[in-house]
Amino acid sequence: MRPQPSTIDRDKAASAPLRVGEFYNGTVTAVNSSGLATIKIGVLGTSYGRVLPLGTTPLNKVSIGDILQCTFTDESALRIVAFGPTTLKADIFASAVTVAALTAALAALDLRVTALEGP
Repeated sequence: MRPQPSTIDRDKAASAPLRVGEFYNGTVTAVNSSGLATIKIGVLGTSYGRVLPLGTTPLNKVSIGDILQCTFTDESALRIVAFGPTTLKADIFASAVTVAALTAALAALDLRVTALEGP
C-alpha cells in the first residue's frame, strides 16, 4: 500500500533537512592518489565520493580527518562544492634554521674531504 501524499514517512525523514546555500562541515574519510576525496557530512548523514576540494594544490592536498566547508549547487544535494581544508597543516618545507644548519654541515664535510685529498 502506497502512503498518501500528505503522510510523512518518518523512517526516511532527515533530522537536519538540506538548506540551499548553507555551508556544512564535511570530514574527509578517504583520499585517492589523484587527490579526489570522499567527504562525509555528518549532520546530513551522507557521504560524497570523488570530490576535488577547491583550494588544494599538488603540495597541499587534503588528508583523512581534514574538515572542509561544503555547500551544494542544486536543491537536491547532488552537486557538492567543497572548500578546504579549513584545518591548518604543518609546513612541509624545512625552516631557515634547518637549511642553515645543513648548509654548514655540508661545508664542513667538504672541507674534510678536501683536507683528506691533499694538494
